[in-house]
Amino acid sequence: MPPADGYGFFTGGPGPGGYSPTMGTSKADRPYGRMHEPVAEPEPEAAPAPVRRRSFWQRARETDRREVLITLLLVTLGATLIGGVINPAPRPFSQRQIDQIAQLAIASATPRADPGIGLYQHLRPSVVSVRSRLGTVDGPEAQGSGVVIDESGNILTSLHVVAGAARIRVIFANGAESVAGIVSQTPQNDIAMIRAATPPRGLIPAVIGDSRSLRVGEQVWAIGDPFGLSASMSAGVVSGLGRSIVVPGRQQPLGNLIQFDAAVNPGSSGGPLVNAKGDVVGIVTGIAQTGPTGRDVFAGIGFATTIESAGGGGAPIQ
Repeated sequence: MPPADGYGFFTGGPGPGGYSPTMGTSKADRPYGRMHEPVAEPEPEAAPAPVRRRSFWQRARETDRREVLITLLLVTLGATLIGGVINPAPRPFSQRQIDQIAQLAIASATPRADPGIGLYQHLRPSVVSVRSRLGTVDGPEAQGSGVVIDESGNILTSLHVVAGAARIRVIFANGAESVAGIVSQTPQNDIAMIRAATPPRGLIPAVIGDSRSLRVGEQVWAIGDPFGLSASMSAGVVSGLGRSIVVPGRQQPLGNLIQFDAAVNPGSSGGPLVNAKGDVVGIVTGIAQTGPTGRDVFAGIGFATTIESAGGGGAPIQ
């Protein structure tokens, strides 16, 4: 076998003259000898981004913010629920409630009726006109008023209206008339009690009050027949208590009187003085003298005997 070229080697099989050398890669072909195919190196992987670490205080602040937000949400929800329980949403008004509100609004806008209207309607059935014939049955007629105090027909009036009368006649609120006679009298208080012989059915007595509860400035009303104008009403206030006046022809003055400024005139004597409850607290007895002329006209000062002095005593007189 021929020696291999120092720079190559033989390959192949025997040819016609023995071995047929086949020239392999020679040094001339590859001056640096046989070289291996280069192996591609893998590309280096990209380095991962560096992890940015948060400090303890940053993590604490983020945790605190979350907790604060959660706490605020829970507090808001709780307040809403509690508010709904304590102050539930208003329900719509029913038709009945709307009607009641409308009625209250109308009532508040409507002026209230004067109390005197109700008092008059309450007292009018108990007030009578008193007519007296002085001296004889054909003598001059004196006019006055009276108030019914029981269903039997007993009536309180002023003594000077019926004193010395030959005939007494009373006219009731319903127009019925009856003769009457004096049952009792108390001259020191100018009070007489008369009784109707034939009182009408369904007679309504007045309610007897208590004059001791009166106060100066308190409102009072007088009902009577001033100048023959039957069933007239006037309003005023209590001007004084415990007054005394001198009456012509009397030895002793009238005492313990109620002074008031409700208008009264001749014919009002014997009528009731009533308080705001409609209770009789006095019997009108006179007015102050207006001057030397002696004309009996109202000058703003009237007087009434207290119901206790008249014998009422807080109960009907028998």
